[in-house]
Amino acid sequence: MSKFPIGNKRYSRVKDPIDIMEYLEYMGHDVAKFGHGQYQLVAHDSLKITPSKNAFYWFSRGVGGGVFELMTVLDGITAKKDRIKLAREIRAQRGQDFRPRQIELQTATTPFELSEFSFTNDMTASINYLHDVRQINQKIIDSLIKADLVRQEIRHTHDNQTIRNLWFVWYDEHHNIIGADIIGTQSRQHGKRGGYFHGIAKGSPSGQAGFHFSIGPQPFPDKLYVFESPIDAISFWQMNDQTFNGQNIGFLSISGVKVHTLANHLQAFYTDNGQYLLPSEIHIAVDNDKTGREFAKRILALLSVSEAFESVKLYLDTPTDVSQKDWNDVLRYGKWGVRQTEMAAVDTVPLYQANNK
Repeated sequence: MSKFPIGNKRYSRVKDPIDIMEYLEYMGHDVAKFGHGQYQLVAHDSLKITPSKNAFYWFSRGVGGGVFELMTVLDGITAKKDRIKLAREIRAQRGQDFRPRQIELQTATTPFELSEFSFTNDMTASINYLHDVRQINQKIIDSLIKADLVRQEIRHTHDNQTIRNLWFVWYDEHHNIIGADIIGTQSRQHGKRGGYFHGIAKGSPSGQAGFHFSIGPQPFPDKLYVFESPIDAISFWQMNDQTFNGQNIGFLSISGVKVHTLANHLQAFYTDNGQYLLPSEIHIAVDNDKTGREFAKRILALLSVSEAFESVKLYLDTPTDVSQKDWNDVLRYGKWGVRQTEMAAVDTVPLYQANNK
C-alpha cells in the first residue's frame, strides 16, 4: 500500500470498489486528457486525476484522495453508507468493455501578436538595468542577448515620451515567440519592487507558458529548476555558473506560483516517438515564503500520484541565508549558498525571516 500527502494528511491508496474514471463518467462529469497519464475535469480544471493510482488532487481547494473522497468533495455525498451504495450500483451496471469518455481540452486565450509591439536593437537601457540594478554580469547578459531571450521594447506616450521595457521572451516547442515577461528599465516615482514596472505582454498565455531556457550540450535537461521570475532564474544561474558547467540544466520561470505553467512545460519532454525524457531531478526554487512553500507542496502532491515521475527526484532549493527571500536578493545582498532539501521534508526548511535583514 503506497502513501502520498494530501493537504496536511496522508492518504493511503487501497483497492477502491470502482474506478475513479468510471465514477466520473457515471455522474456525468466531462474529463479531458491532461499530460502523461493524467486527466482533469473540464468544469474544474484544477482537479487533476491519475487513473493508474485511482486518485485525484484538487489544487484550488487543497484536497485529494480516492473515489470516496471524490464523492464527498465533488458531489456532496458525505454519508459512508450512501457512498458504498452508489459504488455498488455503479459496479452492478459496469460493462466489461468500459472505456472512459474524453474530450479535447481547449484553452482560450487572447491571441498574442508580436507585430503589435515595437523593438529596438539598442539594448543599452536593458543592459544597464540588468547590470546596474540587478547586478547580472556581462557574460550572462551577452548570452541572453545572443540567444534572443531578452529584447528591448520601445513605447511612445501621448506626450512623446519614450518608454523602454525589457522583455524576457517566451518560446513554444517550435521556437515561436508566444509571450513575454516585461520589466520597465526606468524607475517610476510610485510602484512596487523599487518603482519598476512589472507585467506580462498582452496576449501571453499566462498560467500556461513562461520564460524558459537551457544550458548544456543536450536538448533535454538532466535537471530542471523552477522559479517565480526570470530575474531569479538568471540570478541563480549566475551564482551557480561554475557548478553547472558541462551539465544539462533547464530553467523555468512561472511568473508567480502557477501550477499549470509547470505542468504544461513538462509536456515538452515528450519526443516525437512517444518517449517521455523527463529530467532526473526537478528543483523547486521559488521564493522562500509561505506562498512558495505551499506551491512546493502542491507540486509534490501532483507529481507523486503520476507513475511517470516515480524515478524523478524532487527537491526544494532555498537560500542558506534566511534573511533573503529570493535569488536576486541573495545575489545582491546576501551570502551565496543553496540549501537543497528532498521535497518530502519541506516542512523542516526555515522560512525567510525579514527581521534578520
